[in-house]
Amino acid sequence: MQTIAMLTKEIPWLMAPATLIAAMVVISVINAVIRLAKEESQMILVWVILVLTVGVLMMQSIAK
Repeated sequence: MQTIAMLTKEIPWLMAPATLIAAMVVISVINAVIRLAKEESQMILVWVILVLTVGVLMMQSIAK
């Protein structure tokens, strides 16, 4: 929730709905890929998402 609040301060109000729609589309595509993939592929995708999340958190902590 804090990330969404931070984004609303940085993104102009006209772009906020487009950004939310794009985020929902990306999440839906990732969800569909995970559901269609086999169990081994699911684990790989989960690890990739976790690594990317940790990377983003590290970049945010460095930027502060």
